[in-house]
Amino acid sequence: MEDEPKLVIVVRKDLNLRKGKWMAQGGHASLMWLINRLDRLISLEPTVEASWLYGRQKKIVLQVPGEAELLELLNQCHAAGVSAYKVVDAGLTELPGPTFTCLAIGPDYPDRIDPITKHLQLF
Repeated sequence: MEDEPKLVIVVRKDLNLRKGKWMAQGGHASLMWLINRLDRLISLEPTVEASWLYGRQKKIVLQVPGEAELLELLNQCHAAGVSAYKVVDAGLTELPGPTFTCLAIGPDYPDRIDPITKHLQLF
């Protein structure tokens, strides 16, 4: 189980959204990688993504103080070759306009994600 693929969702602590809104943002984040793959019509077999999708779909939700930290994580993921996807809320309900709310990292193996996220606290 220690080497099982996982998806990490990192949210901004400073936004103070309702729990339901956070759940929606997390749902968007958990699907971003799949939408990206389907858009490019790339087969999931045999990949870490397929292992995650057809397995337990392990998800971890972590937090950062604000947008600057999300951007730094995104840059670290790109530098390490780890998939990462920005979730930008359209601003139609609680937020005033397009807002970078959270980041989906993975799905990938812990030995690739943990060096980037191990310092973050659970949400």
